[in-house]
Amino acid sequence: MMVDLLNTSSSSQKQVGIYRNAIFCHHISKDEQEKEGKSLSQINLRQYFHSDAQIAVAGGINPASAASLLQMKADVAIIGSAITKSADVAKASAEFQNLFMSRGNV
Repeated sequence: MMVDLLNTSSSSQKQVGIYRNAIFCHHISKDEQEKEGKSLSQINLRQYFHSDAQIAVAGGINPASAASLLQMKADVAIIGSAITKSADVAKASAEFQNLFMSRGNV
């Protein structure tokens, strides 16, 4: 089960954080990023979750932000429009694949 944490409070995150077999997805919409200046890099990804929790990230991820998310130890990066809306989907996919492989995260 993946729990999408889009627009959740810290209280809600603490409540769902007890589930041991879930993947927790920090999701900041592109609107929140563009209008409110929010960023995945501003989040302590593991703050409310057990130590071996699997953490996913989603929302406006591009090659530059993906590199910083890997440093933050995200287990899963959900890439959407950076690939699907690219003029060259294959090239964009390969770019992300190469980035993750170069860091041992595939």
